[in-house]
This record gives sequence, structure tokens and C-alpha cells, in this order.
Amino acid sequence: MVEWLYNLRDYYVEHKIDLNTLRNYLAHLSAVVAHQKPEMFKDISDLLSILGCNIELRVKSSVKERGISEEELAEMLKNLSVVFGAKPSETVRASIKVLKNGKPYKNARVEATIIYPSEEKVRKQTIMLTADEQGTATMPVPKFSILRLSVDGHTEEVVIANRNVEVELRVEKKSIIRKLLKPVAIGAMIAALIALALALLH
Repeated sequence: MVEWLYNLRDYYVEHKIDLNTLRNYLAHLSAVVAHQKPEMFKDISDLLSILGCNIELRVKSSVKERGISEEELAEMLKNLSVVFGAKPSETVRASIKVLKNGKPYKNARVEATIIYPSEEKVRKQTIMLTADEQGTATMPVPKFSILRLSVDGHTEEVVIANRNVEVELRVEKKSIIRKLLKPVAIGAMIAALIALALALLH
């Protein structure tokens, strides 16, 4: 998500997109962010406000409750893929690390469902993965898609961008916690974007 924002900033500064296009893609990105991180949605909506655009989205714990369907989310990702020039056939590598009680979950069975837009409709593809002795499994995933992972009956989703991704799944006390590796200082990045927006508007 952070990398997408930086790319949009660069496209705007380099005059590859205009202000209205920037607002449009930020609006799409805010909806994608709200799917997983409601607190980031507020940061991006604040940035949009600085750029003279207000956006509202009802954010709840599940996509179904909020009224955003898989089809709508996939369409948002499809729109974002256009500005980043991603082709439908392009993939990235997803490395999945499964831990159980803090230890590698060797031979874990992972059900992976890929949700991605096609020419006519949203498609789903499900495959079964088996983790190795270190609890690791890898797979190719289309750029700008949704990856749903299920382990021992627990399900978690990851929004895929245009770079390889490492995902850590922790199965503990009948719950699963996902943590993307190498976290970025979100607050610092948002502050930098807001400063840039102010500078460009003056």
C-alpha cells in the first residue's frame, strides 16, 4: 500500500497524471485499504481532503457487513492496475510462512484462493499447497489481486500489489494472525505525502 502511494506521488510530480486522476486513484486505493486497515483509510481520506476531495466509506469488520463485494474490490484493484501498467498475465511471488504455536508448521496444508478480475467477470482459482519442513510454501499470484489463505479452518486475506510479498501466518489458540514482513512507518509516509500535497497546492 505504501509503495502504491509513493508511485502515485511520483506519477503526479512527473506530470504523468493530473490532479483529478490522482484523486480518482487515491479514492480507489482508500477503499482497498479500508478492506484491511481502516486506520489507513482515515489517513488517505485526510490526504484527499487536502487535495480538495471528500470521501466517505462505511467501515466495519467484514466486507459483507460493509456492503463491499469481492467483485467491487476486484474492480478497484483492476482500476489501480491500469495506472501502474500491469498486464493480466503478470504475476508476483507470494512466500507463505506458516507458524503453529510460534514454531514452523511443517507439512501444513494451505488452501489458497486467488480472486482476480478478467475481461468479463471476477474469477476465482483455488489450489492446495503443502508447506515444507520449515513451514514455507510459495506460489505465483497475479498482480493486483486478492489472495485468500485458509489453514486448519481459519481464513485470512491479503491484497496483492505489484511486488513479491512475504506473508506470515500464525496459528495459535484457534485463531490466525497475518503479518506482512518488513513493515513501513505508515505515519511518516502519510506525513510526507501531506507535506507534498500542501506544497503543490500553494
